Amino acid sequence: MSIFDSKRDVRRDVKPQYIKLWLPCGILAVIGTLINSEFIFPLLVVGTWALAAGMNSELIKSWEQVRDDKLYADVADQDKFIQFTLGGNLVTHIAFECGVIAVAAILCSPIFNHTGIGSVGFIGAALFFLILTVSQYYFFMVGRAIFRDVEGKNHYPDGSDYIPGVTFAEAYKQYRQEQEESTKRWQENQAKKAAEEARKAEEEKRADEELQKAREASESARAAHIAEYERDKGPGRKKVWEWLNIGWNLDFPDEVCDIIADYTYGRTEGITGRRIKMLLSGVVPDNEAAQYARKFDSMNFAVRKLRSEEEDREAIAAQQNPLGVEGEANVNYMLKWWLSSHPGYIMVASDCFSQYSASCIRLAAWDFMREPQEIDHLLVGPAGVIHIETKDYIGSIDVQTTTYWRRDKGNNGQSVPFNSPAFQVNRHDAVIKHIVGPDVPVHAVICLANKNVELLHAEKSEIPIVCLRDMETYLNNLDSGEANRLDDATVKKVYQQIEDAKVRNSKKRAEYEKTRADKR
Repeated sequence: MSIFDSKRDVRRDVKPQYIKLWLPCGILAVIGTLINSEFIFPLLVVGTWALAAGMNSELIKSWEQVRDDKLYADVADQDKFIQFTLGGNLVTHIAFECGVIAVAAILCSPIFNHTGIGSVGFIGAALFFLILTVSQYYFFMVGRAIFRDVEGKNHYPDGSDYIPGVTFAEAYKQYRQEQEESTKRWQENQAKKAAEEARKAEEEKRADEELQKAREASESARAAHIAEYERDKGPGRKKVWEWLNIGWNLDFPDEVCDIIADYTYGRTEGITGRRIKMLLSGVVPDNEAAQYARKFDSMNFAVRKLRSEEEDREAIAAQQNPLGVEGEANVNYMLKWWLSSHPGYIMVASDCFSQYSASCIRLAAWDFMREPQEIDHLLVGPAGVIHIETKDYIGSIDVQTTTYWRRDKGNNGQSVPFNSPAFQVNRHDAVIKHIVGPDVPVHAVICLANKNVELLHAEKSEIPIVCLRDMETYLNNLDSGEANRLDDATVKKVYQQIEDAKVRNSKKRAEYEKTRADKR
């Protein structure tokens, strides 16, 4: 409801409803004339006062609203009596109250001068009750003003007094200003909301477009992979055969491996034992298909369990040593001594911060791949860039191929196949080569840093695998090579290219360094 609708209600309720009073006063007059009794007369008078009190209580509420809100001041501007109650003082209000009592007594005196209501007739009795109720209106209204005079509150909440014609004009002007400001704020909020919705819609549109592009790229890559496989199935079938028979030592026949390769288009993922059973049904007897499926599921479970155990062990080690596991610390120590006798080499500082490490080398070639790579150790020198992937494996490592190794963790003759770090190393190699350019040699090596590791058949891997105890010899042999030697200027240039490609998180590093300082 608007202020103007409320004002109409207040203007209506703050004045006595004379027409509405005629009916109850007439009823009282009829009762008084029909039952002309001195006993009934006082009861009728009391009833009239009760009726008037009930009606006037609502009128006083409206008067209070006019008294407390300047926007209702125009109601007083149109009524002299309301103006008087708002603007008078205690003395004038008391004098007016006495006058109301006197006038009511004078007008009602003819009734008291006769023996009863019946002696003045029906109309005279009705007038008597009407005068009684109307006079109460003025009595109660001025009485409320007197109470507020005594309390010192017969003014507006801000302490100002009512001024006819002025109070409402000022209040209405302020009201309009507030409405305009409110409208302006609402319009600004709506504009901001619309802009925010438009921004979100644009972001969603871009996200949908990127998702669609990614889907199309994925489908295109999948289609290209399928087409490449269909053109020459040999490499894909060989890859799957190595995965199953060398990597997992399942001893599957060539035709079984070929069927699985044709289903996955030469990939080593995306298949289950149930699917293998379905693929082999109709090709081999059902009992053999079920046997192949069970062997696959059993080995798949063992590989996943081994990976999970290895991840848990590395996570615990990382928590115990947040700057790197023991193996990386051992490699750092060895490199420090090797560099002291090979001043032409520069070691790239591990001054980046990631969610996995508090001190690492984090490189990114954004125009090549939108995924930073976290590298353990990097050297730049005459032999080129040497990047070392450190693994803290324990037990016996038997290299089957570049991609698949077998591991006897407890040296008890029970080896389990697992994926080598080759894929990880190749990712790092690709990013580093893109950063330094095609003319700079990049050498990758996997270093097994734990002293309790035994390495077998390392020559089967295309990526060099070296135990920490043999790492110095490997670096010396690499440095002694004569091909593609880099001069000092080129070494410094390549080193700066790598530094510029670092991805740092200075905020996280500052928080980490502060925590370390506090612990000290």
